[in-house]
Amino acid sequence: MNEEDVLNKLERKTNPNSLTRRYGVFGLSLGQDLYEKLDKYCFNRDITKAGLIKFLLTDYLKDKV
Repeated sequence: MNEEDVLNKLERKTNPNSLTRRYGVFGLSLGQDLYEKLDKYCFNRDITKAGLIKFLLTDYLKDKV
């Protein structure tokens, strides 16, 4: 899967609070460098960090579980 495939499958920024309130939050410590890269990447593409991480995890786990 390439970057364009991932970006085309992601939803654009919306109000993330509804799902957060409903299903909770998963804490993840990325460190400053990785967080800044993720933040910049998502900001430049108008997507949420949570949306990208959920998509990547779902795609990775679909054939493993």
